[in-house]
Amino acid sequence: MRLLPQVQQMLEEMQKSVQNLVSEGVCSASDIAAAIDRGRILMTGESCRKIDALSRSLGVLGDPTRVRILLLLLGGEMCVCEIEAALNVRQANASHHLRVMEQAGLLKRTKKSRRAFYSAVSGELTELVGRAVEGA
Repeated sequence: MRLLPQVQQMLEEMQKSVQNLVSEGVCSASDIAAAIDRGRILMTGESCRKIDALSRSLGVLGDPTRVRILLLLLGGEMCVCEIEAALNVRQANASHHLRVMEQAGLLKRTKKSRRAFYSAVSGELTELVGRAVEGA
């Protein structure tokens, strides 16, 4: 498992600090070792990429209008004008939110003639949002 250099340095500094806590009897060495192992897994390049992607997606959903759009689209594909009408937002505002959500990988856009249709990308995050507000 290969760690990013700055992460490796941070872990080494933490280990020195932790050694002091163990020598003072505040923590057990086995608990600390297990925590460090779990932390290392989260600091690998692959994990960092996944965590960064999740963080961006969660940030995109920090806007209530975007959550509403996602919930609408969990019910099926819709064109921009349907989303506008359903949420009572201007076309420019709806299009902006849809573009941001598409760039974050939450939505898929399909062109049919001159109209753009959007659908939710199936995934754990979209399912979680749907379950979190069931019945809303």
